[in-house]
Amino acid sequence: MKESNGLAWCVILFLFSLSANAEIYEKKLSDGTVLYSDVPSSEANISDLPDLNVYSPNGVKSEAKGQEPKEASAVENSNESENLNNAGAEETVKYKTFSIRNVKDKQTFWNQRVINVSFDIQPKLKETDLTQLYVDGKAFGSPQNKAQATLKNLDRGEHKIFGALLNAAGDILGKTSELVIYIKYKSVSNP
Repeated sequence: MKESNGLAWCVILFLFSLSANAEIYEKKLSDGTVLYSDVPSSEANISDLPDLNVYSPNGVKSEAKGQEPKEASAVENSNESENLNNAGAEETVKYKTFSIRNVKDKQTFWNQRVINVSFDIQPKLKETDLTQLYVDGKAFGSPQNKAQATLKNLDRGEHKIFGALLNAAGDILGKTSELVIYIKYKSVSNP
């Protein structure tokens, strides 16, 4: 019986903690330093902080106030591409497929300084739309109006790659699934 009472108290305390006030207080010191706290004090005022910047993966719209994603819709839902919501682009081509065709997840490349990456894009890439390859979260090379990209001289080790479809304004229309690749080179000191 005592065990169930302890559990009940834990649940009550947990629920009470969820309803706690989430105000942020701001206090300016005499030297100009600003301190922020969640504990009120007589010298502190309630801070009016701007809304948080929120990243919304997989095309999910942000719940934060005033946050509108810059991404425009152009990829319909498929196994290997993300479904993004329409942001009102004029004459946007609805791509049914956008994926990396010739590289497999967790593929190892031995002694290859140049790796060609091909995209499967259906329907055909519009003249004003571009593809951009990303390696480890950073754009690799320049956006181009081709269904392929070339990786050159990647360092040894594990890398994460994905492709993005861009419109003429640079808005992301869709992304491929992220793939992990391994780059290995024969050692010069230990052949």
